Amino acid sequence: IEESDLRDRGLSEEEVMRGLSKMRAKDLNYDRILSSMCTPPHPIALKAHRKFQETNLGDPGLFPGSAELERQAVGMMAEMLGHPQACGYLSTGGTESNIQAIRAARNAHGFRDGNIVVPKSAHFSFDKIGDLLCLEIRKADLDDDLKVDVGSVEDLIDENTVSMVGIAGTTEFGQVDPVDRLGRLALDSGIHLHVDAAFGGFVLPFLEGDWKWDFRAEGVTSITIDPHKMGMATIPGGGLLFRHPEDLDRLAAYAPYLTMARPTA
Repeated sequence: IEESDLRDRGLSEEEVMRGLSKMRAKDLNYDRILSSMCTPPHPIALKAHRKFQETNLGDPGLFPGSAELERQAVGMMAEMLGHPQACGYLSTGGTESNIQAIRAARNAHGFRDGNIVVPKSAHFSFDKIGDLLCLEIRKADLDDDLKVDVGSVEDLIDENTVSMVGIAGTTEFGQVDPVDRLGRLALDSGIHLHVDAAFGGFVLPFLEGDWKWDFRAEGVTSITIDPHKMGMATIPGGGLLFRHPEDLDRLAAYAPYLTMARPTA
């Protein structure tokens, strides 16, 4: 299609769809992909996406039905993660959830020039977090099983540490860090512990084994979990859950133009 044609007459629906189909044909399908963490959405998820695609959860006063569905989805994930009273919201994916979790931890400590301790196996979003939130990213060593070495984490913690991070399903290795031990260390140190379960969150609850990687581990303050990774939701679809409501409140900003007189994340 010539650019001049676009300026002079626009495109018909048939031409638009033909062009989109040409581009889509260049993409691979999941039956030919071995390395993607995302999954094809459930057929019902596709229909639901179309039904709600123009609704805006940023203004729950105008879209109370959508807001109620979000609360139900968060409640189901909270129960799956071992703490039915957990609160949170649906995000665009793991990167946003990780950013917001660490932002809440930073805000809880009340100072800006801090650091966080993450495993060397952590997702690249934590490097972005350091840049965006002006936090030093300290990377702890891994043990022989490619899980974070808790002793290395302890060595990196100081009075300026606002959060440590454990991974439940590392991106490259699929390993689960010893979150229960990290939780005890977090409690002893008086700092937050965020668990990035973007990859493993919709897999680990259905596997045999009784290791504690979620809110059942004392000291875990927040969890990232992605319904679009193994949860059969449409992309993008993430989730962020907090053990304590006050941590969710630390993300809020008052928006007077909204129809509900309350802060919004």
